[in-house]
Amino acid sequence: MQLQSLHSERETGFFIRRKVDLRAKCQKLINEIFNKQCMPLDKIQDVEKYIQTHKSLILHIKGNPVACVVEDIFENKLKYDLTEKKSEIKANLSGFLNKHEEIGLLMGFKLKIQVSDQIFEYTSYPTDEFIDTVIFNEKIFLIDEKMNQIISFKILTDQFVKTKSELDKFKKILNK
Repeated sequence: MQLQSLHSERETGFFIRRKVDLRAKCQKLINEIFNKQCMPLDKIQDVEKYIQTHKSLILHIKGNPVACVVEDIFENKLKYDLTEKKSEIKANLSGFLNKHEEIGLLMGFKLKIQVSDQIFEYTSYPTDEFIDTVIFNEKIFLIDEKMNQIISFKILTDQFVKTKSELDKFKKILNK
């Protein structure tokens, strides 16, 4: 009986050490992945570029969710309104990962919109519903603070989907 108890204590110690070793390996793997991308989460070079500048939210049109970014600068809204050929307005969406000390790992995005020779940049940290809606619909609506549509964009989401996949991988690793 005593021999079996000693054996169990050894096994428990083995499993505890094994669990600590696995956590260390997971953290090492995470660090290696980000080092290969030349942007470790805790070493973003220009932090100012990743501060949220605009709100992103979900509205429902006829029961369907739509991804919206709120444009709160009246002068920018006028530039969109004054553009004669809306088809000449170009939009680009790119996702990024950021680490917050209290919240943890976050996914954000940068929406860049070119109107004539001007480029407007929107940075936001959306909800999971927003992310899923953008990926599913491949569309973003720019709205004003009164929820009126300014313009909408068909968006290529390839890079955004890759960023979401990386976020999901890291969350799985960190939750083990």
